[in-house]
Amino acid sequence: MKKLNISCLVCHRDKGIVHGLPRGDMLYGTRKLKEHPDEHFERVRESPILKRSVMCGQCHGLGPNLEFEHPVQCATLYGSYLNAYIPSGGTKTCQECHMENSDHLCPPNFQDRKDVSERLARALPLDVGVLSYVSQITPGQFVPTVVVNTTITSRAGHRIPDG
Repeated sequence: MKKLNISCLVCHRDKGIVHGLPRGDMLYGTRKLKEHPDEHFERVRESPILKRSVMCGQCHGLGPNLEFEHPVQCATLYGSYLNAYIPSGGTKTCQECHMENSDHLCPPNFQDRKDVSERLARALPLDVGVLSYVSQITPGQFVPTVVVNTTITSRAGHRIPDG
């Protein structure tokens, strides 16, 4: 997230408050803290949205773009979550998958190929069935043949790939 210039302040200050503007000396977290070890932000107020997917939807679900003469609504990651994952019985929040260790790393880190491969294998399990046989199309002519059946099941909370 550092490479994208997304610091703690994006979530814990700018986006962590539901209505109004953040207070000058206040951060927002999953719980209230009377003291915070920072010279600029000494207190942390509890935010009701930091544990909910709507928190992520603020950046990953923008639109419609009403500034255009003909407004458009692009398909968004958050829209995919709300309109496909939740109606099909999904119950996890974005944070439960992308911040499961509360380490603020928000995987996947696409530079870590091993982690991405493992994460995709869990999110998109692939089942392959193969049947091989020899066909006899005309007398005396044998043709090796294979039938491959594949099933990919999405266990992700949104479309893949998406951003």
